[in-house]
Amino acid sequence: MVEFKESFDDEAIETVAAFANARGGTLLLGVTDAGVVKGTMVGKESIRDWANQISQATHVNPRIREMSYQGKTLVIVEVTASAARPHPSKGRYFVRIGKSNRQMTEDDLTRMVLAKVGMTWDAVPEPRASMADAVLCLGFGQDRSLPARQSHRR
Repeated sequence: MVEFKESFDDEAIETVAAFANARGGTLLLGVTDAGVVKGTMVGKESIRDWANQISQATHVNPRIREMSYQGKTLVIVEVTASAARPHPSKGRYFVRIGKSNRQMTEDDLTRMVLAKVGMTWDAVPEPRASMADAVLCLGFGQDRSLPARQSHRR
């Protein structure tokens, strides 16, 4: 997945988090959404500053490099899918869906955290449940009692 951005901003940081929370991707700075190469201003400390901003906001450390194309400066931000996901972007969580960043729901976050530790919802205990609830789920009648045990004595 490749995303074009004209410049480095909060939306670029959000995209890095979304890539890390999904399958990874590449952010190409200095290119318009239409694919027109405009270049971007890169100062003496820009790459280091951008890397620090990304790391502080997302806890992701992508590979960032500068390149020249058609006499213009571009910056390539390569993000791999993270095993430590989910990663926030300034307190909010995003995932990459197609060509857009989608804010994750609480359910999305919970599923991602459970998957990270190798669990599913089925393995999560429900502290408010009682044995009577379990009996009802098993279909043992409305009176919440177990069926009478049959005697096998002769």
